[in-house]
Parts: sequence; structure tokens; C-alpha cells
Amino acid sequence: SAPKNYGVDNENYRYDVIFLKDTITVDEAMKDITLREGIDEVFVGNNILFFRRLFINLTKSKLGKIVASPVYKHITIRNWKTSTKLLEMMK
Repeated sequence: SAPKNYGVDNENYRYDVIFLKDTITVDEAMKDITLREGIDEVFVGNNILFFRRLFINLTKSKLGKIVASPVYKHITIRNWKTSTKLLEMMK
């Protein structure tokens, strides 16, 4: 499940969820994911990484560089709104 208050401030924050495939662990994924201190916030879940960034800092975030990293083939990324819609469709 998501961290408390995750996804509630959609006016100020961008929320993205990284779902890990069975081929990689959270620890292995975090080795390839670069965070910018004070910009990128990550919360670790069960085979899921929850990212949060202020909209005003999106261009400073390093999350976009993930597509060029080796970990990219082991993950899928969705924004929070899409993730919650998919969950509702599965119920």
C-alpha cells in the first residue's frame, strides 16, 4: 500500500509509481536509480517505489534519466492517477 498522504496534494506534487518485475529486487533497483537530494523523494513499498516531486522541481529531478539505466527493462512506471484507476478496474 502507498505511504500515508501519498497522492493527496496533486496541485503541488507529481506522484509516480515504479512497479518492479520479478526479475529485480528493491535494493537492486535502487542501485541504478539516481535521486537528487532535496528534489526526489522515494518511499519503498513491497516491490514498488513511490516517487514524489514538487512540480516546480520537475526539471531538476533525476527520475527521467531512468529510461537510460539498466534497471529500466525490469520496471514499469505509472503516475499515481493511472495506478489508482488500474487498481479500481481490477477490483
